[in-house]
Amino acid sequence: MKRIKIEDLLAWAYRQELPKAGWSGRQGPVMASPCFAGLATLGTHIDASNGFGLFPDLSADAEPHPDAIAVDKVVRSFRDAWFEAPEGYDVLGDVVPVGDEPMTDDERAEAHARGLAMVPIMLQGRMPGTLIRHALLGSVPEWRRPDIVQRKTVRNAQGGAAWFRKVWRAAGEGRPEIAIEIDGFDRVRRRPHPAAYRKTVFAPDLAGLVADRIAYQAYVISLAALAGDLDGRLAEHGVDGPGLRLWPWEAEGERDGAAVEFGGKPEGVSSAGRDAA
Repeated sequence: MKRIKIEDLLAWAYRQELPKAGWSGRQGPVMASPCFAGLATLGTHIDASNGFGLFPDLSADAEPHPDAIAVDKVVRSFRDAWFEAPEGYDVLGDVVPVGDEPMTDDERAEAHARGLAMVPIMLQGRMPGTLIRHALLGSVPEWRRPDIVQRKTVRNAQGGAAWFRKVWRAAGEGRPEIAIEIDGFDRVRRRPHPAAYRKTVFAPDLAGLVADRIAYQAYVISLAALAGDLDGRLAEHGVDGPGLRLWPWEAEGERDGAAVEFGGKPEGVSSAGRDAA
């Protein structure tokens, strides 16, 4: 029994073994490969992926290893993975804006709220593809912060500093009034309204960094979950967890962690949330 890290197991399965599917090794490559037939007929490459969604290895003379097929089955069961962040979850601990003014709690919360809103679009139904893509490329999701993060004043269409103010508006009969933000510059008097204020934003936008780091952590947690599900189930491989740090942008330590939940797995595969602690 060979022990192997989950990242190396995925690379072996998707780069070496699973491309063997769909090739018998008994025919010449032009006759056996629909992509070459398409090239000869139409003068262009035609998609000819095999049953695992991979370009077939035209030189292979054997079927994929059973362990690789088992790996793919479990990977594809992660299609319904979803991400959950606990209260106080913070992936911007290492971000220090240029200047003397630190990031406020409101700015931090706003960046996380918008970043978390991007996550369903980034992750929903896509974890199998994410795992396979990074296995093929030998890469990991990007998490590094930009070298410089600075505040910039929000500008109006003419390039000057924009002014804003909050006013209360009725939300409908029987409902409490709500505050809305409108233009705070008085066009008649050519000056800001009383209580008008300016706004600053971070450049680059930190919501994108939050979303990237959530995607990175979801990937690492999924690797750990995959290793746990596969270890002891493969014929010739024992599976160790990932060698990636969960919080590489800061010192590791005890903290409330996010979790990736998994459901709808095939029979015999565990289904549980994995914490990013």
